[in-house]
Amino acid sequence: MTLKKFKAKTHKSSKKRIKVTNGGDLSKGKLMIAKSFRQHRMIGKSRSRVLKGRKYTELHKCYDKLKAII
Repeated sequence: MTLKKFKAKTHKSSKKRIKVTNGGDLSKGKLMIAKSFRQHRMIGKSRSRVLKGRKYTELHKCYDKLKAII
């Protein structure tokens, strides 16, 4: 009796289409295929990181302007 080497099966349903935007701008969206849920989460996290960075810089600019006035 010989042992068969099992090949990893890739299901078509595992590939998810995600709308990825560059820098959180929804108007400039492109579709990207993520092969697993982990990649899906990674893309979401990177997007949120970019958005948080933008908010932080905007707040910092406002704070600097206020400081200059005072």
